[in-house]
Amino acid sequence: AVVKAPAVKAAGVHPAVFQAYKSVIVILMGATCVLANWIRGSEIIFAFTWWGVVDAAFWVPAGTCSILSVSLIGVAMKGAIYPGISTIVSFLIGVFVIGQDIKLHGPEDGQFVLAPWCILAIVVGMTCSVLAQHGFKQEKDQGAAEVAPKTKDLESAGLEQSLSMATVQRLLSGVLAASLAALLSTAHKTTQHSAKHFLRMQARCAEDEDLCPAHLRE
Repeated sequence: AVVKAPAVKAAGVHPAVFQAYKSVIVILMGATCVLANWIRGSEIIFAFTWWGVVDAAFWVPAGTCSILSVSLIGVAMKGAIYPGISTIVSFLIGVFVIGQDIKLHGPEDGQFVLAPWCILAIVVGMTCSVLAQHGFKQEKDQGAAEVAPKTKDLESAGLEQSLSMATVQRLLSGVLAASLAALLSTAHKTTQHSAKHFLRMQARCAEDEDLCPAHLRE
């Protein structure tokens, strides 16, 4: 990841700066699409909705927290926490808030659900993958420490305790940032779904997409 590059770490670039770069790119890409619609003479060149503002209010801090978590705990651990929490929360919102039905499997007299177990398996698999990578890294670091010459300063109990506390604080901060990024990202996706449903209901075309205006079709 670019965030973990030595030059970037040495520069001490704030996560908000990275997110600002991402936001500028999204704005430029959106402006390009608007320009393309204008050149082609499309029916609708640009359709503003306040749902976009609400969506951005979730997307920007989600991206900032995601970048921050990578700088604190690395790509691998963030890669397990972020999609794991996002998958679980999205599933719960879809079932209990939006009202989506869970697909049933098996014969009529003995039907069962698989979706919750599949999600659990995915989360456990990603977690075990990250733990395996960190376990290998710890063994590698421990082996290097045993080969390296020991000095009194580095082996002092006070320094070891300080480093240990700093590591724990960094880990907890990274996990918190990744978890917050996952929750905000889920809110961002839920806002998109809700906006599409609300706008189609407002245009009286929720049942038939072909009746919707051009900007509400997929």
